[in-house]
Amino acid sequence: MQQIQFEYRFHPVGQGLFSSGQIFDERTETPVFTWVYDCGSSTSIETVKREIKNFRSFFKTTTATEKPPIDLLVISHFDEDHINGIVELLRAFQVKTIFLPYIPFIERIQLMLTNSTSVSIRTASFLLNPVGFIKAVAGEEGIQVVFVPQTSSDSPDDGTPLNLRRLPEETRFETDWGEENQKDINRQLSLGALFSEPNSVFTYETFWEFIPYFPPYNLKKRKKISSKFVKRISLLVRYLINPKTLNQHRERALDIIKKRYDKEFGRSAPQRNRISLMLYAAPLIGNPFLYSYSSRARREVKASQPEEHQKLLPFENRTGVFYTGDGHLKEKGRVDHFMKFFRAKQRISNAGVFQVMHHGAKGNYRTGFASSVRPAISVFSADKNGKQHGHPNGCVVLEFSSYTPLHVHQDKDLSVRGILLPPYRFLLNGWPPRGSRSAVFKRFLEKKNWISDSEVWTERDQLQ
Repeated sequence: MQQIQFEYRFHPVGQGLFSSGQIFDERTETPVFTWVYDCGSSTSIETVKREIKNFRSFFKTTTATEKPPIDLLVISHFDEDHINGIVELLRAFQVKTIFLPYIPFIERIQLMLTNSTSVSIRTASFLLNPVGFIKAVAGEEGIQVVFVPQTSSDSPDDGTPLNLRRLPEETRFETDWGEENQKDINRQLSLGALFSEPNSVFTYETFWEFIPYFPPYNLKKRKKISSKFVKRISLLVRYLINPKTLNQHRERALDIIKKRYDKEFGRSAPQRNRISLMLYAAPLIGNPFLYSYSSRARREVKASQPEEHQKLLPFENRTGVFYTGDGHLKEKGRVDHFMKFFRAKQRISNAGVFQVMHHGAKGNYRTGFASSVRPAISVFSADKNGKQHGHPNGCVVLEFSSYTPLHVHQDKDLSVRGILLPPYRFLLNGWPPRGSRSAVFKRFLEKKNWISDSEVWTERDQLQ
């Protein structure tokens, strides 16, 4: 096995989330696998577009029109601050596989109609016909959309991992969710979608795993939408689904649907942030560990420029990254299920980087959760000034105070670097390197130009 570097990035988009990861081949210093988790912001769509452009600078392309590859794109849920950059991302990159949480069709209509903010025509079309929307935007036949159903057991299915480079060509998915929901499933399948088995484990080759986690949810504070109502608005829904429909007709159809919904069901909004597809990603073999993290001011967030601050991490074998989107981990039952699910193969003990759910909102967090996960780094992706929502919440930040809490906002990013070494390296001196051996290893990293001894980390760069 060759020596491999990897990097986790959280891009500076303010109130939202745009994160990525890459695995590099040391011989060519080019990424061999790239993934992205969410791409959106309510701070400014221009901020997202800027960061997508900057992200392209991390790839070596021969022409300005060549699309760099994104091997895996994971979309946690359908809120604007997590997806309003997806169209630009699909147009700028060649996306190969997309993971989406599967939400039944009637549930998606309800989410669209009870959004606390105005839903754009683009988002409405995405919600109602995800595969059709993605393929119309990307304009590529090779893109593979995989729907992830709700997690149905207490542990991942570690029996037969699915290789992301060789996914099955077709699958059937039958449910008892009613006629309208089954029609939607058949429509997505006809467009080439796959439905993964619940609790599936995906791998890149043999040395990296990706585990989507979509906990069961219950949209409280709602009046359940009926199949009868869906049939009455079916013609209007088809206007929204059809990519050839003019935008003014789509807007008129959406407005009529909303008025009919409000008249029949009122304006009670569901607890939207109970819905979020989470993701765990980590190396499987060799001697992997995280060795440094860095933060850069916005003007310097380019691949060709050095980090502003950098710190060598303790040599602990915690190399996984947890993405939680706007996940809800407040009730004891949900927290217990999350912990039990990821205790399989001690994955919860491998929390190198943990993206704190819903930008650090108190309403999504259970007291004591941070001390159960104990990540090396905890990431809060939120607006710089905490405007509108007051994220991150001070009490939640305090809970993560012992776990390197870092605030990623529109003026600051985060990059966490790691290395995957062959098992034979450092065997003569023991592994992992500690004490005097730690200094030897630090000099090894400096020689490779992976860290610079001149860089200084200050207390100001952590959340206070």
